[in-house]
Amino acid sequence: MKIKLIIVILIFCLLTKGKAYSQSIKISYHVGYDCSPEINGETMRGGCVTNEEMEYSLKKGGKYFESNKLELKREVRQYENGEFGKNIEADSSKVFHFSKKISSKKLDRLINYLKLVEGEFDDKAVSAGYFQKKAISKWDKNTFELNQKEILRIKKKAKEEHGDLNMDSLIQIITQYLNEENEGLLVSSVVEILNISFEHEKKKYSISQQNLGGANVSWQIEVDDKRYFVISPELNKMIAPFLANKMRAKKRIIQFLKIEGCVQLTVSSCFALT
Repeated sequence: MKIKLIIVILIFCLLTKGKAYSQSIKISYHVGYDCSPEINGETMRGGCVTNEEMEYSLKKGGKYFESNKLELKREVRQYENGEFGKNIEADSSKVFHFSKKISSKKLDRLINYLKLVEGEFDDKAVSAGYFQKKAISKWDKNTFELNQKEILRIKKKAKEEHGDLNMDSLIQIITQYLNEENEGLLVSSVVEILNISFEHEKKKYSISQQNLGGANVSWQIEVDDKRYFVISPELNKMIAPFLANKMRAKKRIIQFLKIEGCVQLTVSSCFALT
């Protein structure tokens, strides 16, 4: 019996070699904003907060991760004398049950991308608390989900007004547009944060984005004690499949595919991505 047990353990180790996955992937989505709750018939100054959380567990010897519930909690608190009071929505917690599986290959792809991010930064310049923002994606037409008809329309317009516009030029224009849109710090009365965290090969990973939607494709990536800021629509597309359909964050992070704005071809002409 002992020999059989040893053989089983050896086989398991061989099958899982190089796949030192975390046992869980935690996802949280936080939204907070100023609101005016009504208490005893009187409108008060306060704050409203919604938290959504889900967690994946490793299954089938590392073949896939599975999640079966989404927890949602809403809090409404009065702000008075410099602090927030108790939650006045006592029964505001909800649990949505479902079955969602994610192949380990999707996590492999995400981890490989994060390693690419690490490789793009100078090791001697990166340390805890060090901030740097850098576009690293090699974007193409598929990243932006522009169909061939839309691409031909853009190229036709550019050719009529300024000469031919090839695909490389189109990508360069879109890249410049997103870089400019993500350069500044967005100040908003709404606090919105999506965070995904897990461990892999004894490293702790945390990926987060603030103020989701629109042309925002800025991400903060933490690997142990190192922190990186990158501009990457590719990360939006990688992370979207991990989110439950009922999470508002899922719809928000893919809204960059429908950018409501213009990518400027010249001073006088621009086109909208739809």
